[in-house]
Amino acid sequence: MIEDNVINREVRLTMFESLSLDIAIAATGEEALQCSAQTQNDIIFMGIHLPGIDGLETSQYIKQYAPNLPIIGFFVDTFELELFLNPPSEGHTLDDYLTKPVDNHKIINVFNRYFCALN
Repeated sequence: MIEDNVINREVRLTMFESLSLDIAIAATGEEALQCSAQTQNDIIFMGIHLPGIDGLETSQYIKQYAPNLPIIGFFVDTFELELFLNPPSEGHTLDDYLTKPVDNHKIINVFNRYFCALN
């Protein structure tokens, strides 16, 4: 999970742990690139507004060496997501999108789309 906001990071960490999921955490795009190059990941949840390299650019770099790795973007709200999708951002590499607030139900739905059913 790549999230620069400390409170959001702690909340999401608790959510993932409540689902018995192992998680690696990065706070910046640069940390995400380093972590993803050193760790075998099954999925990435990417904050969009990150200090330094933003989430969209970070996902482009990751897709260069891990093209099949699902990257799920965290958007602040549906308005921000609509700005991103209409017109579609050229060359975006996000596989899916979640709008905040993110809850366990949304996380489980994402996992069910990309992996076997998670209860």
